[in-house]
Amino acid sequence: MALASKYQPDFVLLDVNMPVISGNRLAELLHSNNRTSHIQTVFCLSDGEDKLREIARTCDVQGYIYKMDILDPKHKLNHCLGLIE
Repeated sequence: MALASKYQPDFVLLDVNMPVISGNRLAELLHSNNRTSHIQTVFCLSDGEDKLREIARTCDVQGYIYKMDILDPKHKLNHCLGLIE
């Protein structure tokens, strides 16, 4: 949160399974804070695409990248962020 507030990135790529706080919880915190609510978030996970799809659906994120199917991460990320169709 401190880094996002300080640097104001356009987007963050969050792993759902992080050691201290889950990516979905961090996304909630980012979106509920006035200084970081504009930051777009994209989830990533390797445990299973169905699980990742469900987590992304229930959170206010721009999309997700399944780590095991990441042939072209730049293209997938641009698609999630609405930069390409």
